[in-house]
Amino acid sequence: MKFFSLFIFPFLSIAQQESFKLCDSHITEKWKPQYYSFKAKYPLSSEKLTERANKVLVYQPKNIDGFLTIRFMVNCKGQTGHYETYQINNNYQTTVFEQKYVVQLLTFIKNLNDWKIANYQEMAYDYYTYFTFKIEHGVIMEIVP
Repeated sequence: MKFFSLFIFPFLSIAQQESFKLCDSHITEKWKPQYYSFKAKYPLSSEKLTERANKVLVYQPKNIDGFLTIRFMVNCKGQTGHYETYQINNNYQTTVFEQKYVVQLLTFIKNLNDWKIANYQEMAYDYYTYFTFKIEHGVIMEIVP
């Protein structure tokens, strides 16, 4: 079953790579460009991403159910950084999943390298994107967008 979610929530910032640099100064508190502004969705389908994510999960505790969103930036070189997470249970209450599990999914995202470069009027831009993992008993059921 497909799910759609539109959440406005606070993200928890996690350890950042010092080598990650944004390319432009256009990002402000008022203007934070999103992937859909540039048609920059990751090129693999949600189904393929879900399949790949489940293959890399070594640690799958059966007590993890809910949604894990990892939001991050893609810079004008197609590199990723500035990772943040938001974790909720199936009742949409904020929760904290086991760190070992979250780190596996973060590593999965960091190893994806086919990010589209956002271009507008012959300029490359940095943008926010995210993956939300729908999790049942430690298994990834779906990834959106």
